[in-house]
Amino acid sequence: MTEQGRQQLRQLWAQRVEAFLDSGMSQRAWCEQRGLRPNQLGYWLRKIRF
Repeated sequence: MTEQGRQQLRQLWAQRVEAFLDSGMSQRAWCEQRGLRPNQLGYWLRKIRF
C-alpha cells in the first residue's frame, strides 16, 4: 500500500471512529449496522486517539 493509500485509510477510519463515538451505540451494534467487523473498529479505536 502506498503512503497516500495509508493516509486515506487512516482518514476513513478516523471519520468512522468519530461517528462511532458520537453514536452512543455498542461497538457490536454499530458495526453490524455498517457491515464492519468489531475487531476492526477496536483496532482503530486503539490506534486513533481523540
